[in-house]
Amino acid sequence: MNYYALIYHVVDDFVARRAAHRPEHLRLAREAHARGELVLAGALDEPVDQALLVFRAAERSVVERFARADPYVTSGLVARWVVRPWSVKIGNLQEVEPMSGDAKDTGANVIPTLRYRDAAAAIDWLCKAFGFERLLLVPAEGGTIAHAQLVFGNGMIMLGSARDDEYGRLVKPPKDPGDSNTQSPYIVVQDADRHYARAVAAGATIVMDLKDEDYGGRGYSCRDPEGHVWNFGTYDPWAPAKPT
Repeated sequence: MNYYALIYHVVDDFVARRAAHRPEHLRLAREAHARGELVLAGALDEPVDQALLVFRAAERSVVERFARADPYVTSGLVARWVVRPWSVKIGNLQEVEPMSGDAKDTGANVIPTLRYRDAAAAIDWLCKAFGFERLLLVPAEGGTIAHAQLVFGNGMIMLGSARDDEYGRLVKPPKDPGDSNTQSPYIVVQDADRHYARAVAAGATIVMDLKDEDYGGRGYSCRDPEGHVWNFGTYDPWAPAKPT
């Protein structure tokens, strides 16, 4: 088997336009990963101008077929792409051991779930205020939402309209926008100040103001219009520790 790097050079407004094509792109990528062809994939950041997808395949044509079928390519989000053989000199991706336990090798293993009284309005607000993108939306009767999936980077939340069903009797939105929450997600962002300004402009209620944390990073906490508490910051627990 050989390694190949598929390099996408994306258009300037790639981030703004990709939401409509992302579900099909991810489906294609996950199928290639399940077949053992796609090993790693992601966009280069600051700025988002390229994406790198690493394949392990017998022939270059496997990678080329993927690119030609990718909706990012067919919809014009990729200005040009190239496949390059990757000569691995140190390390072997075949030797990487999977995580122990029951965790599946997937996009995000922990997915918070929420209920909203007006889920349709909440979806619009979460995308505007926090930068979530719609991945899946399942409408129900009377303008309610049976199920929705919103993504932020490689993370996801699931939400739906508050209703009297089996799950709805376990999980409810806060009775009052100022009520305490029992769970609250922490979301890693690139620029806490910029994200803070965006949330405030959309009407988020700041409950813990923007500040530098003793443990590293900078962040803040806020409430959405229905009272759910959200935490955003630049502290990244996955990042390598800086030498002291």
